[in-house]
Amino acid sequence: RGYKAGGFNLSATVTGDPDIKPEYVDSYEVGMKANIGSTFHANIAAFSYDYRNSQTLLFQRNPVTNIIESLSVSIEKAVSRGLEIETQWRPIDPLTIIANYSYRDAHIDRHCCALDPLNIPAGLQQLAGNDLIDAPRNKVALAATYRFDFDPGSLNVTLNYNWRDE
Repeated sequence: RGYKAGGFNLSATVTGDPDIKPEYVDSYEVGMKANIGSTFHANIAAFSYDYRNSQTLLFQRNPVTNIIESLSVSIEKAVSRGLEIETQWRPIDPLTIIANYSYRDAHIDRHCCALDPLNIPAGLQQLAGNDLIDAPRNKVALAATYRFDFDPGSLNVTLNYNWRDE
């Protein structure tokens, strides 16, 4: 079980409830590490995080200034579950190839209620089912590094590619 202390919104640019509740998380993870021969290594992990009072930011447009503002809130219940795969292959001594993938389903499980200042007639809205911010469902990272050895040391040349869902 993890814990993050509550706090206060002291920033002039952050609005919302001035008292942020303490966050609790129950986390579970199971994984495996494997070496296949001397050139291939893989890590696989599945995880589940159950949050209570998850401290997060919601973004909304201020109806008076028309500026996007962040709103600090404590989400009643949120979950994040997923799978991560990390691989490293060294087909020849100076070359290392890395391929990583992660899948994550991170969403608000229970939070009522939020008021949209641009749509006050709609009243309080249920946020359950919405994705958590900055939690892409899929991510891929690829890299290749080649090492050139010289008398005084070595030079590594690396190419990287990173992709993530919105």
